[in-house]
Amino acid sequence: MNYSTPGLKANDPLFYLNGVSMGKTKYIMATRHIVSIEVKKNSQVGEIYITTKEDDNLTMLTPLQIKEKYATSAENSVLYFVDGNLIDDINTKIEEDYILSINVVASGNVDVLDGNAKISLIQIFTKSKENLTKAAEVRIRG
Repeated sequence: MNYSTPGLKANDPLFYLNGVSMGKTKYIMATRHIVSIEVKKNSQVGEIYITTKEDDNLTMLTPLQIKEKYATSAENSVLYFVDGNLIDDINTKIEEDYILSINVVASGNVDVLDGNAKISLIQIFTKSKENLTKAAEVRIRG
């Protein structure tokens, strides 16, 4: 699944979460919370309606909120990845309970056009079936 959104485009769909317009914000959450997803293609940009279970109280965090809460050693300039996919829409929301682990990789100086900068990578791994299977594996190296 590709979570990357290289800038908002005019034809990106509008999202509705439990009937409330969320604009073009993308969501990453556990499927167990989702009751239904309805896609309406008849509007100019398309609309995606996501309905979750009523008794589920989801805490959704942006990549910046995850950085502030969990990544004390990250630099100001950060690249965010979820399950190996670059997130370049900072408004993406990730369900906090769906996060399996967070790995902060502090890099050295990176050359940029006007000099160099320190950039950190924040890798967020979700509780997807694939990640849970990998986490349960025991690897023996000899």
